[in-house]
Amino acid sequence: MKIKILLVILLICLAVVLYRFTTDSQFQSFYRNFSFKRGPYVAVSVSTDPALQLYYEGKELEVRGKADEALVKLKKAVELSPRLGKAYLMIGTAYTHKNKISEAVEAFNKALSVDIDKNNEAIAHYNLGVIYLADLQNYSEAARHFQKTIELAPGLKHEGMNSYKA
Repeated sequence: MKIKILLVILLICLAVVLYRFTTDSQFQSFYRNFSFKRGPYVAVSVSTDPALQLYYEGKELEVRGKADEALVKLKKAVELSPRLGKAYLMIGTAYTHKNKISEAVEAFNKALSVDIDKNNEAIAHYNLGVIYLADLQNYSEAARHFQKTIELAPGLKHEGMNSYKA
């Protein structure tokens, strides 16, 4: 137990030293936005960007099963930063958990229309595929989204995603 604590302290010290003396803004950005996993929950990250901070707080609430509270934070995040794609992705997830399917589809489509990285784009397509398959029984639209998921990230593994094949 003491060894684990010492290792954690050592890693934190190393990260602080690297952050303090590095000029690599990408590493500094990663360090500022880093989240530690805590059991089934994700610690809220600290960001200097208010929209990103609201996104992280909303994501934390969604992970904890507090979809209504999460939606409040996430909607404020997109008000401040309308092109924050990952916030729309979390909004879609929250609506899915509330079984508000049309709102979820709208949010996932909005995520695809703004700034979003390739993995999150694949996740949005996957989520839309699941909705079209399971909730809307639109099999051709589901197949289109699953195919797009595979094209974007053939080996993608993400929490909550099952194994799939086209």
